[in-house]
Amino acid sequence: MAAKYDPDSEAEVISWFKQLFDVDLEAGMREMENQLRDGQLLVRYQSRIMAQGQGHETHVQGLVGPGGQGLQHGN
Repeated sequence: MAAKYDPDSEAEVISWFKQLFDVDLEAGMREMENQLRDGQLLVRYQSRIMAQGQGHETHVQGLVGPGGQGLQHGN
């Protein structure tokens, strides 16, 4: 797994979680895995999307994914 781990993508994910949830994730492959393993942050993210969704193909306002792309759900 270490051969596929990208520190630049890690930094982007850390920044994304900071912007969305004001959470400071610790950098490092093992640290990231341990912090995300229980799924609590991902459930918070999903709940936020569901709370803001109003239609079948809704752009979620205020949530921007890695790379600055807006997020969508539904289809």
